[in-house]
Amino acid sequence: MPNSLALDANLLVLLIVGQVDRSWIGRDRRLRNYGVGDFDLLTKLVSGSRSLIITPNFATEVANLVVYGVDDPLRAQFLCVLGVISESTDERYRKTRDVAGRAEFARLGLTDAVWLSVLDSSSTLLTDDTDLFLAALANGLDAVRFADLRAHSS
Repeated sequence: MPNSLALDANLLVLLIVGQVDRSWIGRDRRLRNYGVGDFDLLTKLVSGSRSLIITPNFATEVANLVVYGVDDPLRAQFLCVLGVISESTDERYRKTRDVAGRAEFARLGLTDAVWLSVLDSSSTLLTDDTDLFLAALANGLDAVRFADLRAHSS
């Protein structure tokens, strides 16, 4: 994946958790469907991309998800890794009022509607969210389902 890469929230949570403590991958409720091999595959995909794309909406969602139900010191470690990752990202922004009129807004929510408005031909969306994946394809964007990559790497 030489393009810039946008991840869905669960995949970035997987990346963060795996960098802090790989044993948490199977224990965290949001990551029950993932294993250490998935973290390794994701790490390889991210390192092979030109850059990682984030949006403020996405970063906020991930920050909330990664610390939900987690106490310090792990909580602080997760947020520290998110901070480090964000230092080397391509952060893109759209005003809420500019995406609220999109047809996908009411169905997918703000974060996903923003993704659909900031991604372009030089970016690839990597997701396990089928609705977001299909919406990206319908909008002519390059999108890949992580589950499909997992199936081919096994």
